[in-house]
Amino acid sequence: MATFEYTDTFDYSPATVFALLSDLEARATWIAGILEVRVTPAGPARLGTSYFEAGKFSGFKSEKTMNVTEFKQDRLLTMATPAEASNPFRESYRVEPLSEGACRVHFTIEVG
Repeated sequence: MATFEYTDTFDYSPATVFALLSDLEARATWIAGILEVRVTPAGPARLGTSYFEAGKFSGFKSEKTMNVTEFKQDRLLTMATPAEASNPFRESYRVEPLSEGACRVHFTIEVG
């Protein structure tokens, strides 16, 4: 499995950043290439939420359904395809508070 990691710092509160990350229906506003999103149940992500995404990335069409497998309010959001998926995919966002108005986000994506 290939793992990609990225860390960035934001001048926004951890709660504000996490609210954006957990608004799965809004992902197309900050991830280029997403063309369709379905979230069940509707609303912010929570443990067990189902997320379907279709898009075109680097010229390749992609469709995947993931479930929220880890969730800690304002701290951790992890989504993964089912274990039997032909193309396993897992993404995780860990929010580290730096102050009331700043945080660091650790992005991890595992493919294959």
